[in-house]
Amino acid sequence: ENTTLTFKQIAEFCNLHELEIKGIADGDVAKSIKAYNPILAGQLSRDEIEVCSKDPQKKLSLLKNYIRSLIMVDYFLQGGSFMWPILVSLIFGLGFVFERAYSLMLSGIDSSKLFDAVTQKISDGDTKTAIQICNEEKGPVASIFYAGLSKAHRGLDDVEKAIQNAGAIEMAFLEKNMIWLNAVITIAPMLGFTGTVVGMIGAFDAIKAANDISPAVVAGGISQALLTTAAGLVVAMIIQTFQNIFVSRIDKLVLDMEEQSIKIIDHLQEQDDKK
Repeated sequence: ENTTLTFKQIAEFCNLHELEIKGIADGDVAKSIKAYNPILAGQLSRDEIEVCSKDPQKKLSLLKNYIRSLIMVDYFLQGGSFMWPILVSLIFGLGFVFERAYSLMLSGIDSSKLFDAVTQKISDGDTKTAIQICNEEKGPVASIFYAGLSKAHRGLDDVEKAIQNAGAIEMAFLEKNMIWLNAVITIAPMLGFTGTVVGMIGAFDAIKAANDISPAVVAGGISQALLTTAAGLVVAMIIQTFQNIFVSRIDKLVLDMEEQSIKIIDHLQEQDDKK
């Protein structure tokens, strides 16, 4: 017994259960499906349908999502060979997105609470404990506090230099790998445009070979060629969105570092004046 259902059988199954599939049973999508290649005649296991037999709405959603997934896969394959490097660039970019998101998440701490704890120990004359607190805490603010307090016995000038040097290092760490996000944002659309140019060349070659400039021949070739441009732009927009979020987060962390470094130097100056 055949264990799969074709799209036609899916439609018949839905009609038997009086399910309304707007845009699939009788709409533009249905017309598009009929025009697609055999890939869209993909198959859905009977088990996947039977598992939803008691919930028509769930079943309807399953069928719609399945058809949409087939359409997206077909679009990808229609785009030609340039769709693969665009997909690789998306995966590459998302890898650095996850890395930056995790790193920046760890960099965020309650700097005001840290400042209060450190200054309390300094006021008590326990600089070693203050240094230990900074060493045990994560984040750029804790790092510049640690660098500055480690040079406290040498005077405020050395403390300021240490904080400036540590701040520069922390900024470089915060901006680490951002260049790769910029690379994906730039390269993905370029790959898309290149794929479109190559596709247009192929389309005109097909027109030449067919000796026909009918709208169907022209539109089909151009539509296929433009898929790579659309894919490249979508990838660039996705990565650009994350990059803007990260830049905003980095700016906030840098501002916090500058504010807290000024406060700790002022506090050390006050303690020095009391001596």
